[in-house]
Amino acid sequence: KERTQYAASIQELGFAVIDSGLVESEMSSIVQSFNELREEYLLKYDAATLTALGEKDIMRMPLIHKDDFLRLIFNKNLISLVDELIEGTFILNQQNALLNQAQGSYSQASWHRDLPYQHFVTTKPIAVSCIYCLDDFTSNNGATHVLPGSHKHEWLPSAQEIKNLSIQLEAKRGQFIIIDSMCFHAGGINESKADRRGINHVFTIPYIKQQITLPLEMESHLSDFEKGVLGFKNLVPDSVEAFLNSKKEAE
Repeated sequence: KERTQYAASIQELGFAVIDSGLVESEMSSIVQSFNELREEYLLKYDAATLTALGEKDIMRMPLIHKDDFLRLIFNKNLISLVDELIEGTFILNQQNALLNQAQGSYSQASWHRDLPYQHFVTTKPIAVSCIYCLDDFTSNNGATHVLPGSHKHEWLPSAQEIKNLSIQLEAKRGQFIIIDSMCFHAGGINESKADRRGINHVFTIPYIKQQITLPLEMESHLSDFEKGVLGFKNLVPDSVEAFLNSKKEAE
């Protein structure tokens, strides 16, 4: 099967930028939901506590709070590309809302992989990170830096190699930045006067456990396909009987 240009770019270089296909009203609704969630989240989990935990820039599992974020997971352009990249079944490992504050520090500014502390390579993608841009991502407001081809090498290169080889991915509001999760990347420092906002999704093969068990937080008014992507069909059986029943259901 011939690869699309985006899949080829991700498999060879480790990244691509795609359009979401969302219209202005849909993009504006996501922005509004992000801003509302930010206020609610800080109240629920306490801003001081989040800061102490290094979580002040992150809102975990926004899909359980706002339908806009649930719909974003199943964006047609996004799901189609993830399906092309990950062979067989894939699930949503995590969805996090990210805020890169103007003139501030940023918790995602260090070089990392989205499967942290894993230093190995695979011949096919096992995890794909997909950042939805609520704002334009520019060099001035800290657009994501990537190290091309680093998903093919086990260890992070030297500081000098990073300086020489890394590039910054600029993207427009409403686009997705797609990165092989094993490709080293880092958020830039926002030197502008406005916050930069994004929603990161990590899709993985089901053998990698979810960051937070989504089915425990979700209601069941979902389609069969949606339940599959959200991990309902890949829960670890809690007994031998449950294991045997899962095999019966798979037949």
